[in-house]
Amino acid sequence: MKSIIGITGGMGSGKTIVSNMFFNLGVPIIDSDLISKNLILPGSSSIKVIKKRFGKSFFNNLGFLKTKKLRKKIFEEKKERNWINNLLHPLIYKKMKDLICSVSSSYVLLVIPLLIENKLEKFLDWVITVDCTEDEQIKRIKMRDKIKEEEARIILLSQSSRDERLKKSNDIIKNHDNSNLETEVFNLHKKYIGK
Repeated sequence: MKSIIGITGGMGSGKTIVSNMFFNLGVPIIDSDLISKNLILPGSSSIKVIKKRFGKSFFNNLGFLKTKKLRKKIFEEKKERNWINNLLHPLIYKKMKDLICSVSSSYVLLVIPLLIENKLEKFLDWVITVDCTEDEQIKRIKMRDKIKEEEARIILLSQSSRDERLKKSNDIIKNHDNSNLETEVFNLHKKYIGK
């Protein structure tokens, strides 16, 4: 029976880099963010509900959701964040479950940024947290998303604390710099294959 391993970490911690390293080792990756992006494509049933809630100003001329605008709103307004989570999370979880069933390998890696916030660790065999300092996260978020430091801090405040994530982790990958990252990932991969 395959193990189901969740990988999480705060925004800008390096989850994508780490999950790509596991993928390069042949590990099946199921990424909740990619599933979410597919759920909000023009014409989907969920996008129609989102448009009704937030209005046309949240969409471009081609019908695509202005995700940066929506993200800003949901990180500033908890009520709206809860609404969008209640809409999308059940759909994301169902798709993840379907994909897990279709995979044949010794383990599968689920990339779930809000794993701890949504108390999903109880459904997993193992939890990995990709960790780095808050200052490093802010630097990476600002660079990647081209936003101001204040906006990056608001996003981080909406997530579980670093300490909370670390307490609920079975393994921690330190990503303060990338010097030992591949070695850490390879060693964990060997460990999980041996389970």
